[in-house]
Amino acid sequence: MAHIERTLASGGSVRGILLGRYQLDAVLGEGGHGLVFRAFDRTLLRPVAIKMLHMAQEGESPSELRSSLLREAVLAARLSHPHIVAVYDFQETRRAAFIVMELVEGVGLDRYIMAKGALSPEETIVIGLAVAQALACAHGQRLIHRDLKPGNVLLGRDGAIKVSDFGIATFLSTQARGPGEIFGTPGFLAPECVRGQPYDEKGDLFALGVTLYLCLTGQHPFSVGNIVKTLERTLTHEPPPPSEAKPEVPAELSQLVMRLLAKDRAKRPASAGEVASLFERWVREKKLRWIPDLGALERAAARPSGLFRSSVFPSQKEAPNPQGP
Repeated sequence: MAHIERTLASGGSVRGILLGRYQLDAVLGEGGHGLVFRAFDRTLLRPVAIKMLHMAQEGESPSELRSSLLREAVLAARLSHPHIVAVYDFQETRRAAFIVMELVEGVGLDRYIMAKGALSPEETIVIGLAVAQALACAHGQRLIHRDLKPGNVLLGRDGAIKVSDFGIATFLSTQARGPGEIFGTPGFLAPECVRGQPYDEKGDLFALGVTLYLCLTGQHPFSVGNIVKTLERTLTHEPPPPSEAKPEVPAELSQLVMRLLAKDRAKRPASAGEVASLFERWVREKKLRWIPDLGALERAAARPSGLFRSSVFPSQKEAPNPQGP
């Protein structure tokens, strides 16, 4: 860990650094909670991705943090689904933990949308089906994502669509330990979660709705670049249906997105499985399949990631009265 930090601080390359049986190759991404590396498993002779998470958090001992993360990693490793990034291994040092995962050669949906703009309804339907199926699988194993957003939906150059970071957000949410503190990504947290209520499967469905809205319109339904205003809009703003911004969006698809974005959790679909069933019908009727736009993927790869970042912030116990829309 210290060697990696010194190497990166000096502008050096991590290539060749060993973490047990894994040999680092390059940094794939960086976020507020750690780094993601491309690496090579010298035992099984395959490329992998390694997510390094900092363990230095106040209020909990390193052993408690490691136990928490290991528990979540074990739960995530039990998930076996074509649209979920597989978890292979868990490594730890005194200062950091490393989760070894399947390497997806591609980019996040956030960068893909930045490069391409609004996606077609057909492309959105296929991506939506993959994400809904991934959520249905995880929810069936009593595992909630807690931080679903376009950056955690990976699009492979081979046509793969995979959701990453199951279990990791649950561990990171332990950072929210103060009275009235919550963890998540502003603009993707459901209204009840913004108010400090427990996060459950309906919270994942709301985040799916935000993600689909972004796909169809190229615009975020709530985010205005300011955390407080974004939280206010999540509680009070009613975004126009996607079909108003993009008339080519089918009414039934637009209605599903708005149901997912319902302020009242009881008005959202009952489950991810129900959402997946709708998408499955549309895919079958329209004979759809996702063929990646390689040009957009290449342009996306050159763009910065982390457009929507998770953090800890105060909950909004009462719906504020914002000025303006």
